[in-house]
Amino acid sequence: MRILVTLLFGFLCLNLFSQSLDWQPKTREIVLEKQDSSLRFRILISQEDVKAKKDYNYYWYYRNQINNNRGNFSGSLLHGEYQVFDNQDYLITKGVFKNGLKTGVWMRWNSNGLLLYSEKFHRGKLHGKRIVYGESGDVVMQNRYWHGELKGENESFFKIYIVPNFLQNDSTNTEIETEKEEIVIEKMEEENTSRERITR
Repeated sequence: MRILVTLLFGFLCLNLFSQSLDWQPKTREIVLEKQDSSLRFRILISQEDVKAKKDYNYYWYYRNQINNNRGNFSGSLLHGEYQVFDNQDYLITKGVFKNGLKTGVWMRWNSNGLLLYSEKFHRGKLHGKRIVYGESGDVVMQNRYWHGELKGENESFFKIYIVPNFLQNDSTNTEIETEKEEIVIEKMEEENTSRERITR
């Protein structure tokens, strides 16, 4: 009986060891150096199990380039964390791919580290909140998506409109329209409204 148990245990150990030698990683890391940025991402080594669906936008890698197609792909699908760094190694984009589709929270920053937007994806489609931030870090716009469809209206926290700029003619005391225009940005708040004028 002891010999049978010992033989069985030895056979199981040998079988497990041989399976671990056959193990292959699912993804491979790629680093692409561009003139103004570098990209770090992972690709699927084998995408035999992935069946493309016509309504989805797939991101794939081929010959040192990331491509995307609606409904199909030709190359290695992006799968895992995706990061873009500017030429000073500041993180400017971060997100996750699963089988070539964007998933989870995606964020983008400017070169000063200020968040520009945050958006949530599910199976390659916007799904959840999308928030756009202004230069001061305040929320400028926010909206909600459900499987790629905008639900409700955009919530804008600023009104932007262009008005002509006038100069006062001192001799006749009349206003003269100039070629310059003013962009008026009106921040909407519950109790008070502030205006910022930018002349261009």
